[in-house]
Amino acid sequence: MQYWKRYAMFVAQAGCIVLFFNACNGRSGNVITTGTPVPGGIGPEPVLSIEQGFTEKQQQEFWFTTQGTEFIPYNWLLALEQANSTDLFRSTDNIYRLGYIPLGPTEWNPDGLPLGWVKGTNPVTKRDWMGFTCAACHTGTFTYEGTRWIVEGGPTMADFGMYITDLIAAMTATYTDDTKFARFADEVLASNPGEGPPASLRATLTAYTNTLTERNSYNIPTAAAGPAGFSRLDAAGTIFNQVMAWDLGVPENRWDTDAPVAYPAIWDAPHSDLVQWNSSVNNAGLGPAIRNMAEVLGVYLTFHYKKKNVGTKEKPIFGGYESSAQLADQGSLEKWLKAMTSPKWFAPLPNIDEDMAERGKRIYNTNCVGCHAILPDPTDPNRRLKINQEIFQTKIDELGTDSLYMYTFNWRLTERPTLTGKLAGAREIPIQFDSPVFADTITGGQALVTNAAVGILLRNPGAGIVTAVRSFSFLKNSAEWDKDAYRARPLNGMWATAPFLHNGSVLNYWEILQPDSLRLKTFKVGSHEFDPVNVGYLNEGSYVLDTSKKGNSNLGHSGERYGTSLTDTQKRNLIEFLKTL
Repeated sequence: MQYWKRYAMFVAQAGCIVLFFNACNGRSGNVITTGTPVPGGIGPEPVLSIEQGFTEKQQQEFWFTTQGTEFIPYNWLLALEQANSTDLFRSTDNIYRLGYIPLGPTEWNPDGLPLGWVKGTNPVTKRDWMGFTCAACHTGTFTYEGTRWIVEGGPTMADFGMYITDLIAAMTATYTDDTKFARFADEVLASNPGEGPPASLRATLTAYTNTLTERNSYNIPTAAAGPAGFSRLDAAGTIFNQVMAWDLGVPENRWDTDAPVAYPAIWDAPHSDLVQWNSSVNNAGLGPAIRNMAEVLGVYLTFHYKKKNVGTKEKPIFGGYESSAQLADQGSLEKWLKAMTSPKWFAPLPNIDEDMAERGKRIYNTNCVGCHAILPDPTDPNRRLKINQEIFQTKIDELGTDSLYMYTFNWRLTERPTLTGKLAGAREIPIQFDSPVFADTITGGQALVTNAAVGILLRNPGAGIVTAVRSFSFLKNSAEWDKDAYRARPLNGMWATAPFLHNGSVLNYWEILQPDSLRLKTFKVGSHEFDPVNVGYLNEGSYVLDTSKKGNSNLGHSGERYGTSLTDTQKRNLIEFLKTL
């Protein structure tokens, strides 16, 4: 009887949780205007904001509120040097090299961490860690004529693979080099003597570095694909590997992370029926909670699968899984995200030629609007991007773009034989008494991701409710999700999100309007300097994107329907209109 009472309590709290994740944007203070200096902005040029609906308080909260991910103990990061230098790992030059946005100390960021790198306290161990919040991967930046601009909700230009590899290298060099370790130990033990003596600290550092090395090894792309590079990541593959292989303790479930995608712009995400490049995430009900939980699972959430915490069929339990997840903070991040709007083209970027833009609008309404709707008011706080009205799904056979991400996602989710490891015999859905239990091997990993996300939510008061299951992100049984299609969204603000296509394989707007056979086969990524004529970044940088590699094809989105048969003059007119969105 006690179980049923507790179950009823969870169901009764469903409405409260839904309201929590759909709360008002809580705006207080004046909205940031374009040209406002960024708090803590540092570097060789001024660092300025663009008007995108945030107040300064909302901006700082969004940049520096933890969601529960953990890369390295916080005091270790503050003391950590680069592998081949005495310069700190978090030095401004190194942060620029990795592609993140360096900042100086502020009230919200007292130690001057890069944008989106945050301090969080593990709710179980009470230890402080450095992890990433949403803004680390979903804040863009570009420079233009000596000024750096911050794009809220835009794709990062960072190279996550380089970051995690270099972090591990720095930690390895620290425990293997006596002199480097001595400097590290002096700093760490001054802030936390309880980690001593030095020999004990060294052993702990060595053990954790080895664990991080093994964990990262699950997500290294094959030589056929090569590194994802700046502005891209196989995020879905990383999440699947974390949940199905690392967290379950079943290395056999690992699969290649060879399908990188560009980090998507997120300014309309809370307002959209479906999100992600393949429309696989539903925003109904508790969809945002599950979406955010799945995301943090892929970026080094500390999480422990324990069958005893969710129970077997004979012994149902509502305890949930221990993790470092910060559900309340995730709810706040979702609330602030609702206040974010897309960036508008602005001075000192070159003025838009209104006559060209008007001619381009007519072309857009003929060629583009059937897939890429125009929002009446992208700043409307009540805007809704509905399926088949503002959001469309285009079949891969028709679109012709790289299909690896889509097919790998579908296969791992619904088709691949998957070992259940630690969860064999546990209930698939922790909050349903009549849920089937896991066999040793199942088909596809959807149930495992469901179990992980719902099990973590169970640990938080009121989160373990039937709504969480019914609105689970991965829509295997939903008629709305077309698993063989990519999502086409409105293009407001997309001028600030190059490179283009779902895998970031097209340099700029001009290139995407060329027949796919004539597009650049290779181009450089890493420059932050904006090209306002072709609309994208300059073809400069340390990473070469080779479109012949696995997952990198720049074919598709080509032909008369997609504007590639237009004259050069017509293409320039269309680009001029795209700048107005």
